[in-house]
Amino acid sequence: MRKILFFFFLSILVFGCSNQEKTADNNNDETQETPENVAPQDGIGFKALGHEPTWTFEMDFNKEIRMLITESTGHSKNIVVPIANPFRMNNPDAIRYRSNSGEWSVIATIFPFGCQDSETGDNYNYQVIVKVISSTTPYEETFQGCGNYEGGYSYEGTVIPQPQVQ
Repeated sequence: MRKILFFFFLSILVFGCSNQEKTADNNNDETQETPENVAPQDGIGFKALGHEPTWTFEMDFNKEIRMLITESTGHSKNIVVPIANPFRMNNPDAIRYRSNSGEWSVIATIFPFGCQDSETGDNYNYQVIVKVISSTTPYEETFQGCGNYEGGYSYEGTVIPQPQVQ
């Protein structure tokens, strides 16, 4: 137990003192959170999916957000944006990530409510809404689905995964 606490406080000291770029958001219903735990070096920390069209969404808290959208025509869009600092929404109690790559903007909101996949019947712990906007084409779409934290991460009260400064 002592070792766990030691590494926890050491992580806070190391990552809390690093020079992180802060982003401002003028939306009054959001407040920026501070890092509370550290993501694994590599790997996906959150996964979500949805249908009509079929889509998958993954967040690597150290690197990027990836979304694959497969249209009924068979065409697909592979969207990759850098990971962003999350914001806690005041009402409802949700977590929001906003990021863009120049070509794509992604706004993902994770709600702490149970969710059931409409096609498989599988149960998930979180409802997810992802809005995708293209800056190069007239494409803008909002997707609704279900998701879960991976690799030991969870959304328990104020504990939220945070990206690690690279």
